[in-house]
Amino acid sequence: MKNIYRVTYDQLTRSCENDPFAFATTADLEPLDSVIGQRRAVDAIHFGLDMKGPGYHIFITGNEGTGKTTITRDILTAVAEKRKTPEDLCLVNNFDDPYRPGTISLPTGSANFFSRKMARFVEALKVNLPQAFEQKPFLEKQEQIKSEFARIQEKQMADDFKQVRQEAQTMQETYQNLVARTAGSLFDREMDLMFADFKDWPQARRFLESVKKDMMDNLPVLLKSLDPETENAPETAGMSDFLEKRYQVNVLVDRRGKQGAPVIFEPAPTFQNLFGKIEKMPVQGMAVTDFTMVQAGSLLRANQGFLVLEIEALLRSSVVWETMKTTLQNKKLHIQDSPDQSGSTMASLRPDPIDLDVKVILVGGYEISRALQGADLKFNKIFKVRADFDHEADLTRENLLNYARFIARACKTENLLPFTPCGVTAVVGYCNRLAENKHKLSLRFGRIMDLLKEAAFWAGKEQADAVTAAHVDQALNAFRFRHNLYEEKVQERYDDHSILIDLTGSVVGQVNALALYQIGDLAFGRPSRITAESYMGKPGIINVEREADLSGQTHDKGMMIIAGFLGRMFAQEYPLSVSVSITFEQSYGGVDGDSASSTELYAVLSSLSGYRVRQGIAVTGSVNQKGQIQSIGGVNEKIEGFFDVCAARGLTGDQGVMIPASNVNNLMLKKAVVDAVEQGRFHIYQVSTIEQGIEVLTGISAGRADADFVFPKNTVFGAVQAKLKKFHDRSKRSCA
Repeated sequence: MKNIYRVTYDQLTRSCENDPFAFATTADLEPLDSVIGQRRAVDAIHFGLDMKGPGYHIFITGNEGTGKTTITRDILTAVAEKRKTPEDLCLVNNFDDPYRPGTISLPTGSANFFSRKMARFVEALKVNLPQAFEQKPFLEKQEQIKSEFARIQEKQMADDFKQVRQEAQTMQETYQNLVARTAGSLFDREMDLMFADFKDWPQARRFLESVKKDMMDNLPVLLKSLDPETENAPETAGMSDFLEKRYQVNVLVDRRGKQGAPVIFEPAPTFQNLFGKIEKMPVQGMAVTDFTMVQAGSLLRANQGFLVLEIEALLRSSVVWETMKTTLQNKKLHIQDSPDQSGSTMASLRPDPIDLDVKVILVGGYEISRALQGADLKFNKIFKVRADFDHEADLTRENLLNYARFIARACKTENLLPFTPCGVTAVVGYCNRLAENKHKLSLRFGRIMDLLKEAAFWAGKEQADAVTAAHVDQALNAFRFRHNLYEEKVQERYDDHSILIDLTGSVVGQVNALALYQIGDLAFGRPSRITAESYMGKPGIINVEREADLSGQTHDKGMMIIAGFLGRMFAQEYPLSVSVSITFEQSYGGVDGDSASSTELYAVLSSLSGYRVRQGIAVTGSVNQKGQIQSIGGVNEKIEGFFDVCAARGLTGDQGVMIPASNVNNLMLKKAVVDAVEQGRFHIYQVSTIEQGIEVLTGISAGRADADFVFPKNTVFGAVQAKLKKFHDRSKRSCA
């Protein structure tokens, strides 16, 4: 075996010797007041916020935990503080058409005051209007009219009945005018007080004028009797019910105490929560409503500001999604019944549409963004600005310092113990691990904040003055212990040999692959035996998992790639006359992914060549039809998983893992593995081609074909070619 394929000790993790952390603790640092590594997304958000027009709403994408919602909130808050606070909005009765109430805008923070004043105005009418008809001036004039009316009635026997009727009608009109003047005088007095309070509010004054006119027009309703023949003053028994809601002011949006433009996060974007609702009240088997039962939704509350929505929640209802797009395109909001509320037995309203000037920010993942861009033309026209949040940043000196300042800010805002330089270095190592690249820093700040809090917790338990690397490691170990019960149960099956796995010796057609398990926030790797058997028969590869309906599409693709490689290498002069059966042993669940495709190919080559494969080396990596080894995910977890299985049985010094060379930059291995490699008790190999990999596994050269496509003897490919030629010759004889 050639040592040139071994990964060196210094490649197993990131060296922190040159980290620029020249401080005692992060308490000495200025807390970070900017965003790390998200310039593209931040610039896009600012562009979208500054652009006017109905089409420049924003779609924010990025992996979960990258801080996109928090960063967006901070940006929107900063921008909103510099903008004018919008006016309040009220809904009032439309006296000409009560089913189409209208809106009025009022100065910021004044709607509630105006509503209370109108309520007190109505209450004053309820008290003062009846009293107005009990005052001496009204009673004296009423008595005069009644006396004159009585005199007219005493001439009813006279000959001129026409004149009697005319005089009686005149008296009736005189009495009604008296009542109207009395009521009007009261209305004027009460209204003058209202007009004085709202003289500088044009929309409020116009509404008050319409109220005054409506009250005069409805005197017969307010006053039960306007007949001079009645014994008493005009009755007001039905007045209270009439006034109760007719002149109320329904406050839709109240900006009291608010500064700047509104920033609304709507976690549950249902139809009513977004667009508003019209409540109903059951009356005699029917649902009735009025303008006082209309409520604003988050779109209206965010008017002249910003509304942030999760796209997945928004797409749960096609009606909500389509209505949202129409509303944003037309810049008009219609508060209306949701489709599931409409019905023939419901009395409903159609409030006047409200001008809408709001910037909507959708937050979602890449997959949804791509799907909408490809399938929804309206989406592309409305959400023209895309802000992509990266999940990683380059590991530069500047970013390392900013990370330390980010930790300083977190400690300040969350009231945590400060971190020492070694504590910061340990956090950075965790970030490298999250990014799966020693040259990158993860920007998944949700996970990182959890680590900072938990490490500070353990430091506090020890009554330490600062958080060190030991506390960070303790937090990581405690997290793993809380979540790895399933991992331990799986390990027990290796320890008691329930899962058959060879860790020593050599076997033909058998290779240890590495599988990745993802259980919630925890990922771990474990080996899985792959076997291959070759024999004469119908040409092709039998994927046992596929035959048992346990193979995913990507795994099936890997099988086809293996067939393509074999055809390219060994079927240039004659067709293949071999059947190959490949399977994951003791696998009873689904199998998917192509990270084991190179492992499966090694098993096939071993089966065909007869050369034994070392069982102490586990393999991961996908392969293409050219035989090139391609990178895979979860490389650290896979290596550590095989190491744990080997360590449980005792390291022999010949064990290790073979990975794609392109995955070396992803290595951020735990200390136990690094120490074992340094001591020569465990090894990591890197390969770029199938030829290199089969040489590591068998100790035999793969071989290179000559101009006639013949591989040398005593090579793996030469032995494969000889076996295939033998099968081909036999198949020809059997056909003859």
